[in-house]
This record gives sequence, structure tokens and C-alpha cells, in this order.
Amino acid sequence: MCAGLTAYSGVPLENYAPVVDTYSVDLAKYDRDRAECWLIAIQAEAASKQWRDARLVRNILAGAVIGTVIGSAAGIGTLNRSDNAKKGVVFGALVGTADSTEDIKLGPRRIMDRCIANRRYDLLNNTL
Repeated sequence: MCAGLTAYSGVPLENYAPVVDTYSVDLAKYDRDRAECWLIAIQAEAASKQWRDARLVRNILAGAVIGTVIGSAAGIGTLNRSDNAKKGVVFGALVGTADSTEDIKLGPRRIMDRCIANRRYDLLNNTL
């Protein structure tokens, strides 16, 4: 199973279950609904990971190019021009990486919680 976006929470998505008041709930129906919501959350997690990975590559490349140009420009007229360009590549790539690792506000656990709540279960955890 995939655990990419849920790594920040310490609990992988495959082990996550929303906290629901089960008083007067058909548990067999709840288990089916929870499995369907879990599948929706897993699909959203996979799509999000694919999008983040593509964004990461774009940001690293753009940062490296911009860093090279700035590093080269900073070294014009000196013997350190290629050193500055190399430093610019590294710095630009690092900046691109940092920009791509921002947290996603609508993670798979929240999707699963909303799915359960939309199916008219009393959700007790406060993630909506």
C-alpha cells in the first residue's frame, strides 16, 4: 500500500480509520463505506504524488537554470565565473526542491474523513 502523504501523521493511510460514533450504526455497511472511502483516498494520494513529483522535477530544473545564469553573471570579469555558475546551479536546485515540498492542505486522511461524513456518519475527529 501507498503511504506517501500520510507519512507526516505517523499513521499510514492503510491503517487509518476515521473516528465515528458507532452507536446505532450498521457495522457491516460502515465497513463497506469505509473501504470505498479508503479507495478514493488512495487514488487521490497517488494522483497527488504524481503531481508533486512532476512539479519537483520542473522546479529543480528551473532553479538550476536560473541559478546558473545568476552565478555566471555574478562572476563576470573574474576567474571564479565557472565556480559561481556551479554554486548557482546547486543553490537554484535546492531552492526548487524546497518549494516543491510544501504540505498539501487536503490530504488523503481528510478526503477519507469527508467521504465518511458525506455518507452520514457522525465523525468525531475534527478534521473537516
